Amino acid sequence: MRGVVASVFTRNRAPVERRWRAEGGLPPVDGNRVRNPLTEGPQQTPPGLVLESAREHFRLPGDGELAPASSADPGDAGCLVVFDWEAKRPVWESGWGNLVYTPSGFCLDGDVMYLNDLEGSSIFEVDLVRDPGRPVRRISHPYMNDLHGLTRTSRGVLAAAAGTDVVLELGLDGDLLYEWWAAEHGYTHSPAGLRRSSGRGREHRDRFYHTRMQTTHLNSVRFRDADERLMLVVLFHQGQIVQVDREAPAGARPRVLVDGLARPHALTRTAWGWLVANSAAAEIIALDDDFALIGRHRLDGCGWLQDLTVLSDGHVLVNDVDNHCLVELVPPAWQPVDRIPYHPGWRMAEISELPPRAAAAFQVARPDQEPTDFTGRKTCMCHPSTSTSPTAATSAANIASSANTSIPT
Repeated sequence: MRGVVASVFTRNRAPVERRWRAEGGLPPVDGNRVRNPLTEGPQQTPPGLVLESAREHFRLPGDGELAPASSADPGDAGCLVVFDWEAKRPVWESGWGNLVYTPSGFCLDGDVMYLNDLEGSSIFEVDLVRDPGRPVRRISHPYMNDLHGLTRTSRGVLAAAAGTDVVLELGLDGDLLYEWWAAEHGYTHSPAGLRRSSGRGREHRDRFYHTRMQTTHLNSVRFRDADERLMLVVLFHQGQIVQVDREAPAGARPRVLVDGLARPHALTRTAWGWLVANSAAAEIIALDDDFALIGRHRLDGCGWLQDLTVLSDGHVLVNDVDNHCLVELVPPAWQPVDRIPYHPGWRMAEISELPPRAAAAFQVARPDQEPTDFTGRKTCMCHPSTSTSPTAATSAANIASSANTSIPT
């Protein structure tokens, strides 16, 4: 079995979307083509909008305690789901209750997964082989808040804490190895017009920070080089991919590699360069190793692209959260070859192909609960619009300057 694993932030997206409507959504950005409650907000922050508060239903588990951080309605909790990608159907779904309340970013490391709990401000180690899908350990730190992307490093994991605008490198025992605060490197003002300082030395896990209060909402981070000196960070509010030199002087601003994106996510390495989901434009952006533009591939009919991943056969899988489906595409033509719907009540986060050993283990594992199968529904009628092939890198790259790539709208 070829297995694809997905984290589902919530099984009940309705309360989240009601909150977005009540809050008015986020300010508009250039290049936005997606229309949903998140993208159609006013430029000015609505009067009376709560930008910071105590996090509801939150309790802070003790160090090393394998226990939930949320006492909210278990019916709203998310899950982990495994698809048999050959049969194109789900075969396993977690039944963790509130233990991992809002599964989000994750990374795979052999027989284990490291999985963020976005609102629970924790990272869980999950067994993939011996007892597939069982959380075995919890890692946490006071600087964690609104956890998004997660990457394995030689020393531990690299986590994007969007709520606090900080990148954290942690050892697998939870020790803090490195921290990069956006506010200490020039990103001091939020879309709400508030000045924000770094949050060093404070407890943040039990706080709610509205996205309009965050100065960058950084959401994807990984190293560019094998020496793990150059760190790539996706900045949601700025629409940028920046490079941080970890040996640069304190306070140095990062180098802007790509600009002009519309609410980007999911920076992903490929055999020939990089991909990024230009989420609010319903586009995939292809870049070479030097971050010059190869092509932009608009998927007409698709909504917000939350995540993408490269499969073992070279196909690219994208998560269209507005149409509740996974779309499999074949570069360089970017033609869709399959669309797999999932439950319309879900808000799915990240996706990745499982290692073969883990996929085989989940194939025979008894699911925590009966998987929710919506593969009979045909949704998501996306198809590629004007597309530049990766084979046309020379001509496409002409629009990119040597300093940084600006994505035209």
